[in-house]
Amino acid sequence: MAIISTLTKTAASAAEIPLRGLQTILDADGADAEKFTALDRRLATLEDRLQELSDLDQRVATLVRAEVDRAVAPLAKDVGSTRKDVAEVKKRCGGISELSAEIAKIREDVEHIRTRQAADKAERS
Repeated sequence: MAIISTLTKTAASAAEIPLRGLQTILDADGADAEKFTALDRRLATLEDRLQELSDLDQRVATLVRAEVDRAVAPLAKDVGSTRKDVAEVKKRCGGISELSAEIAKIREDVEHIRTRQAADKAERS
């Protein structure tokens, strides 16, 4: 009877079921062998259910990962595209800044030439 009691406690704690249900099996009429067989069947059923839950948990985790990957992939593509766009804009802005500096220098040179031409013209007159 101690073995059956130990099995009862082990099965109950492993499967998280109340001891009352197993105690009912133990209290039923019949020999200890019948009680042990009933407990063994109950334990096998609980182990099967536990395996089913474990399999289901793995399938859910796989589906969740796939769904997250599916949802994130376009965003990652957009982020990569946006980074390229930002790099291109920075590159162009750098080019524009250099161009603006050159234009300003040319304007200064033109103004200097005009000033000299005006001075030369004034000297001739």
